[in-house]
Amino acid sequence: MSEALPYVAAAILHAIVNENVPKYFRPNDFDFHEDKPSIFASDGRATSGEIREALSALIERKLILRVDDKYTEPEYILSESFWIEDVSKLPSGRSYYDRLATRGTNWLTEALTNIHRENSQIEIPSAADIPAADRYVSVNDNEKIEEILESVADLISAVKEERTNSFDDKEGRLGELLAFDLLLQQPQISVPAVEFMLRETVSYLAIKFADKAIGIAANALLLLAASFFGIHF
Repeated sequence: MSEALPYVAAAILHAIVNENVPKYFRPNDFDFHEDKPSIFASDGRATSGEIREALSALIERKLILRVDDKYTEPEYILSESFWIEDVSKLPSGRSYYDRLATRGTNWLTEALTNIHRENSQIEIPSAADIPAADRYVSVNDNEKIEEILESVADLISAVKEERTNSFDDKEGRLGELLAFDLLLQQPQISVPAVEFMLRETVSYLAIKFADKAIGIAANALLLLAASFFGIHF
């Protein structure tokens, strides 16, 4: 669970309950969502990855529902069985929801600003700075790799479901992601190869599809993989 999750989840539910977003809403409908998804958030605004994590938590707790459509990107709606007492099901219980209601969005901005600044102080070395002998990573953290592989699977699924006519390189990008998935399952993983895939394929999808399901999944993968393999952009 990221440090931002309890804040963002409370803010999303608060916005829905107070009808500050459409009845059927998308991640970019929130005024605290960053304008252009990126690997690192702007101060005071939530990344696509943070909002996606919060939406998943709200769905898991049956506070909201995901509405899928064959020809449009997924939307979300408040659960029909929602009652205000259900706020206690949030990751933070009622605490952050009530504090947001009392202090307003300035409180949320303060929290996200400090979280992002704290995270940005962690120095992540470039793959080019890693000695050649150490540029293959022997995977010991199986739990983290599984999390990254799940993120790759989410992106592959989003690419498969995308039906935009302008996605003329869909099959090629899908093949690249499948190769990336295979790379991550090796006992020793090449850091330069991971960096190449993140830059050439995953970043491309994040930019091309922005706030669509592909862009959200791509940004989540960038965050996870760049942090684990010590890559920064």
